Amino acid sequence: GKRLERPQDINSPVVVRPNYLWWGTNWHMQNPLEHLGDDCIILIELKDKNTKTGAVSSLGWAAYHMNPSTVTSHEVSIEMFLPPVNFSMLDLSFAEIFISGDIVLTV
Repeated sequence: GKRLERPQDINSPVVVRPNYLWWGTNWHMQNPLEHLGDDCIILIELKDKNTKTGAVSSLGWAAYHMNPSTVTSHEVSIEMFLPPVNFSMLDLSFAEIFISGDIVLTV
C-alpha cells in the first residue's frame, strides 16, 4: 500500500500514571472516505523519547483496518504489537499495550 497522509504527532499526554498514559487529543484524517480503498488501515505507533538523550524508540504499534463503505462512529480498543512495524501482518508478537478511543465520523 501507499501512505496517503503525513504522520500526525501527538507528543504530550494529559495524564501520566505508572500504569497508563492518557491523551486528550484528536487526530483528524484529511482524506475523504470515498477516496479510500476497502483495504485501508490507520497505523498507530506509540513512541517514547528519552528526556536525557533525545533518543526515540517504538514501544508498540497497531493497525486499525477500516472499510470506508461500512465504517461508523464507535468506541474502539486495539491491542498493540511489538516493533518493528510489519505490514505483512504475519508472525506478530503482542506488546501487552492497549489503545482505546472513539471513532467519530463528521460531515
